[in-house]
Amino acid sequence: MNHTTNSLVKEYLNYVSEVGSRPGSLYQFAKHFGEEKENLGSHFNSIAQLEAAVWQSFIEENFERLKAEPAYAEYVARERLLAFYFTLLEVLKPHRAYVKIAPLHLGASIMGTDVLVLFKKAFLDYTQGLINLGIETGEVEQRAFLSDRYNEALWAQCLFILNFWKKDTSVDFQKTDEAVERSVNLSLDLMARGPLDSIIEFGQFLFKNR
Repeated sequence: MNHTTNSLVKEYLNYVSEVGSRPGSLYQFAKHFGEEKENLGSHFNSIAQLEAAVWQSFIEENFERLKAEPAYAEYVARERLLAFYFTLLEVLKPHRAYVKIAPLHLGASIMGTDVLVLFKKAFLDYTQGLINLGIETGEVEQRAFLSDRYNEALWAQCLFILNFWKKDTSVDFQKTDEAVERSVNLSLDLMARGPLDSIIEFGQFLFKNR
């Protein structure tokens, strides 16, 4: 993300924080901080496209913070996913005013444009790496037909956590911290080898020996 795009993202977040709502158009946003609409249009075609860049900036900052943590490289998949969420929430805290009014659901869009498209792509690339790491270390069980669904399940989990946080009124967001820990532990427990695999294998045995 170049310097100009970063500047526009910051201006946009400042706008939402001050006004308390999204601008109705690029022109309205440009007028607010004295930018020529034509100059703004050379970077973004719509407010939705600008918001996609906002979410891209959030996840890029998250990755930068994770990389700066020396212990992160030694984490297993479960620890990395926990670190991802807790770090992301720290990145979002200064921009809570924006997140509270942002569309955060499957297929979230403004005028047909998915504002989470860049965020989701980076997230899925990241979590696929975690899944691959978990399979290598035995933390995640590779299952026919199910392994390909792990990533989308984690994306749904991410949206759940973001929506939980934006509504959380507990002190220091303690309830969100608990929701993160419980949801991550549940997802990794379900991906690990367990009774489900024994049931599947027993069913396969019975089928082969009818």
